[in-house]
Amino acid sequence: MQRNENETIIAYMERATQALSKGDISIKEWAEIVAGDGEVYSPETLRRCSNLFKMFLEQYNILVKDGAPSEEKENLEQILEEIKKEKIKVQTANLEYNANLRRDARQDMLSEKVVDAINRLEPFEPVEENGDWVYSPEEGLLLISDIHAGAEFEVRGVDGCKINAYSFEILRARFEYLLNWLDKNYNREAKFLTIGVLGDIVEGLLRLSSLAKLKEPVVDTVIRFSEFFADWLNRLSQVLNVSISVEIISGNHDEIRMLQQKPYSAEENFAKLVAEYVRLRLQNNERVTVHDCATARVVPVAEHNVLLEHGTKNAINTYRYFSDVQGKWIEAMYCGHLHSTETKSLGSFDGIDVKIHRVGSVMGIDPYSNSIRKGSVPSCHLAYYSETEGETWSRDIKLKPLDLSRG
Repeated sequence: MQRNENETIIAYMERATQALSKGDISIKEWAEIVAGDGEVYSPETLRRCSNLFKMFLEQYNILVKDGAPSEEKENLEQILEEIKKEKIKVQTANLEYNANLRRDARQDMLSEKVVDAINRLEPFEPVEENGDWVYSPEEGLLLISDIHAGAEFEVRGVDGCKINAYSFEILRARFEYLLNWLDKNYNREAKFLTIGVLGDIVEGLLRLSSLAKLKEPVVDTVIRFSEFFADWLNRLSQVLNVSISVEIISGNHDEIRMLQQKPYSAEENFAKLVAEYVRLRLQNNERVTVHDCATARVVPVAEHNVLLEHGTKNAINTYRYFSDVQGKWIEAMYCGHLHSTETKSLGSFDGIDVKIHRVGSVMGIDPYSNSIRKGSVPSCHLAYYSETEGETWSRDIKLKPLDLSRG
């Protein structure tokens, strides 16, 4: 039953109530018109409401015809406004309820797909904790950021030369280069290595430019990268013969949303699925611990607290929030997001010279960063910390360079 053009809300409700009395519409159809939903209340409750509303309309019509005092008319109008408000409340509540159901179902579906993918794979061979481990006051910190798995593109410079290209195979090659570099150069005296993955693990569907770079469904990319990364960590733990703690931070591209939509929730993101996949896959490896995904985390490295985050617009405010509001003693901040490297001092706070380190990206220059003249070569960051001195050594590791050839 549809509302006629120029029909007042009262006339529409009265017509619906008359149709109910004649048996032309059901009690649920009547409730859809008057209450906004026919599923929330029981049929008996709706029947009583319809009788009450019928009495209201009869009284209203009498008052209108007889010329009711203005005060009584105002009271009736107030009652009508309250009915409208309740109708809107019910409609809003049901919209949110259904949205929550869809969100929960979507998250369950993604989780089930991840678990199903793991169950179809052969488990990794068990890796035991290092039996000859000895205490070391120095620890390693490896920062990897802005992987953007699933993106595929080619960028050329003003002279036509290829300055960067990206695909899953190039991603894989850069991680393999990093593993080989660590095998040759990592200080084996640092028996404990913290790996911080600083967000934007997948390209996702954040904006239209992301759609142009994607070559496969995002969930398929999540599973493919998670499997590769789990295998990479498994091999790294054996090559270095150290204990590894993995901290996965979510980024804006990891949020589950479609083309410039606002994110449903900070908790709903693909990085969370990656962390869970890798944790389940490496449950037979005693040397690797994978922590739950977070939007930011304060991690102790050789007893010195460092903050890991994807990106921050105001570093000093971020520092103050974690130090003053959350009571965290922070000596350094590491973040990505800008696809470029930078280290600078934020100043001295509570007697500590706090530094912020911008970590480069695995992806490197993409069409967007090239258009705004920003970005740098693909890289990650390695640092060592000691209990007595804090950071003792650090450097950016340039990942496997591209063969710059015309074509």
